[in-house]
Amino acid sequence: MIQAGEKVRIRRIQDGLVGGRVAQKVGEVGIVRGQRIADGYGFGYVVEFQDGLRNWFFADEVEAI
Repeated sequence: MIQAGEKVRIRRIQDGLVGGRVAQKVGEVGIVRGQRIADGYGFGYVVEFQDGLRNWFFADEVEAI
């Protein structure tokens, strides 16, 4: 499990409806700022990027680096 403060790379975005700045983050590195229950079946991570954008991602959308 990835912990807060660790760096992650965004592997992909599962939700095809996500657009704009978040969609452009695929391949970028951010810092995990917290964990979150995603949908009752799994969990995800709140990730902050260098430009200040924060968004949450499913666990399988990120990889620790």
